[in-house]
Amino acid sequence: MRTGKRTERSGCPAHGPGAAQPRRSEGSLRPRVCLAAAALLVFVSGALASCADRQVTVRFGADPTLPPLTAPAALTIFDFGDQRGSEGDHDVFRVGGIYLGFSTRVVKVMTDTPWPRTLSAALIEAFAERGVPSTNAFRAWSPGVPFATPLALAGDIQNFSTEFRLLGTSAHISGVVRVSDQQGRILVEKRVSERQSWDLDKGAPTSDEALQATLNRALAGFVSKIVTDPDIDRVLAGTVR
Repeated sequence: MRTGKRTERSGCPAHGPGAAQPRRSEGSLRPRVCLAAAALLVFVSGALASCADRQVTVRFGADPTLPPLTAPAALTIFDFGDQRGSEGDHDVFRVGGIYLGFSTRVVKVMTDTPWPRTLSAALIEAFAERGVPSTNAFRAWSPGVPFATPLALAGDIQNFSTEFRLLGTSAHISGVVRVSDQQGRILVEKRVSERQSWDLDKGAPTSDEALQATLNRALAGFVSKIVTDPDIDRVLAGTVR
């Protein structure tokens, strides 16, 4: 006998604003999310792996506002040692990379001039702005190596790179700087570090422009910290012997 009231079939959900809605398990979404993320990683990795190594020009422009020193001692600039380890692949032409995530490098960033030579030239240019007579040794420093000037500046670099990782593009240059006299005494020894990052408002973080400009800003800051260091100033002025 039909009563005029519709009943729901067993196993079929009720419909309408007042009806209980089926609950979707959070666990059922996870496989789909993982598959989508994996597909994205494979796509990005393949796209970047197909790209050739990036080439950037590392250049320096001295700050003309640097205050001059009064009658400073002459200085010989030696190439800094490459102590970057696996970060630099023991290659002075490599200055960074593009990474998938944080650790998987898919593209190298290279330059056409060994970065120790670029750093030495930048230091000579910056010291010249301060009135410091400087000579380029065109070689790395080693104990007992002769030099004609009263003082020598050398050191070791632990970081010299521009990189794109998960959080964006950044550059980092750091190392230990030493000033010594002709007797081999170390008069100043200190760690110097400079970091710069790329502003996403200026364009794509993996572009050649972003990688190059960020590294060059880091180089400018690193060199400026050395040539304006108070302890190095005192040694150049002859107040520390």
